Amino acid sequence: MKRSSILLIALLSSLILAGSAQAHVFLSYPKGGETFAAGEIIEIKWQVWENHSEHTDWDLFFSSDGGTNWEIIQLDIPKAPETYNRHFNWTVPEIVTEQALIRILMDGTEEPYDSIRGVFTIDITTSVLALEEDPKNFTLYSNYPNPFNPATTIEFSLPKAGFVTLVVYDITGQKISELVSGDKMAGVHSVVWNGNDDTGNEVSSGIYFYRLQAGEVTKTQAMTLVR
Repeated sequence: MKRSSILLIALLSSLILAGSAQAHVFLSYPKGGETFAAGEIIEIKWQVWENHSEHTDWDLFFSSDGGTNWEIIQLDIPKAPETYNRHFNWTVPEIVTEQALIRILMDGTEEPYDSIRGVFTIDITTSVLALEEDPKNFTLYSNYPNPFNPATTIEFSLPKAGFVTLVVYDITGQKISELVSGDKMAGVHSVVWNGNDDTGNEVSSGIYFYRLQAGEVTKTQAMTLVR
């Protein structure tokens, strides 16, 4: 065997051994390219290499915008001793995006290790079909991201066309911003609130409520703005 080949093998072996001495985590699913229906339960899977702290646990995060903003899925998932394959059941949020990401973080080590794979798609086509089949389905979805800064998206579904209002209020009940006021077709709609009031001024950090009204039916959700 040539000397150069021997040196290359030795170098690769040393790199492998050095890597095995450190803590690593690898997100195996979703790996990117998948399409999930809103409300679907999927199994997030990751793999680990041993030689990490006994106090290690796991944190899971979700991004709907390709990694610009992250929301917590679950913190402090306990490790399973002597198990290389881990998993967590997650309910896909009621949003539409082609830039979804999952991040798994190994916490409790001197240097945190994480793993992120490719983007995947969340589609609410299934929810839309269910809406058409059930005319009583009038839904105001949780905003995303939440908490948020500076903007967040609010989605709602209507069983039939009609006049709709969507208004943001502060915790005292004072009207902050009217996001929607007009006729809307049946189906799913979305609107972005930029954290400003109706005069264009930024509002302060805090809890706000958004209320959807169509005819005599109303739905309300809460959201948190963090400046």
